[in-house]
Amino acid sequence: MLEDEENNIWLSTSHGLTRLNPWTGQAKTFDLTHGLQVNDFHFGAHYKSRDGRMFFGGPNGFNVFHPSQVRDNEHVPPIVLTEFLKFNEPVALDPASDGPIELRYDDSVVAFEFATLDFTAPERNRYRYMLEGFDQDWNELGTLRRVTYTNLRSGNYTLRVRASNNDGIWNEAGIALALAVGTPPWMTVWALSGYSVILAGFGWALVRRHRHKAERQAQYQRQLERDMAERTAQLATQNSELGDLNDKLQEVSITDSLTGLWNRRYLIGEMPKNLAMVRRARGDKSSTTDDVKTSADPNLLFLLIDLDGLKWINDTYGHQAGDRAIV
Repeated sequence: MLEDEENNIWLSTSHGLTRLNPWTGQAKTFDLTHGLQVNDFHFGAHYKSRDGRMFFGGPNGFNVFHPSQVRDNEHVPPIVLTEFLKFNEPVALDPASDGPIELRYDDSVVAFEFATLDFTAPERNRYRYMLEGFDQDWNELGTLRRVTYTNLRSGNYTLRVRASNNDGIWNEAGIALALAVGTPPWMTVWALSGYSVILAGFGWALVRRHRHKAERQAQYQRQLERDMAERTAQLATQNSELGDLNDKLQEVSITDSLTGLWNRRYLIGEMPKNLAMVRRARGDKSSTTDDVKTSADPNLLFLLIDLDGLKWINDTYGHQAGDRAIV
């Protein structure tokens, strides 16, 4: 390590010669592209003369320089577009045109090559790029000089490219290339208008279909209500008729068909009721006081008449005469 008059430290290493500012921490390394005899230096092969010159030795000789005379490459490198490609095929551009580069909607692969016009150490020139309208930030390319885009959407873009020389001096303005990607036929204004008309017609058809369906449902509902009302009326009529028929059947079941009097079935049903009535009346009488006059004891009279004695009428005058006698 050697120190110069500006307090910079110069270090010979196995990877070049480095200048370090210990106060700012900034360091810069010089290599073969800056004129070194080799990137590798020998340990201990260094010397500073009285006039401030520095000597550093290596396998192929030594380098001698005055630190104050070492200047960085301050040249801001110009940038130029060297080639425009579609599907890896070069496309000629009109240099007199100020308009954007026109791309078709189906130009799915496009590439741009560029170069910086600084030839001090071209292999150390660096690049970065950004496509406005597509990229969110700058993309570092390093030493590569080509950028490729695929399947760009229709619209307007601006490709910006910046470059630096071998000492890291950047051309911040760079170059700007305007791009215009065409609209696919199915996305043009006429196509969108057609889609709108078709969509509107389809929507109107759906509305009409829904309306007709609602009308059919309402009609079906009304018809169903009418059918239900008619069916209910029919059922009510049938129930009424069935009730009348049941009453008639009930009456027939407890009536003698010949005389119209109550029959044995009626008697069997009525006897328990009559007996219960008598028992309740007698029970009420036993619980009353002597001062209370009660009605006479209810009595149940059961008379059984045997009509078999009229058989001789049937035998003499016939069954019809016997029936009239029974009535």
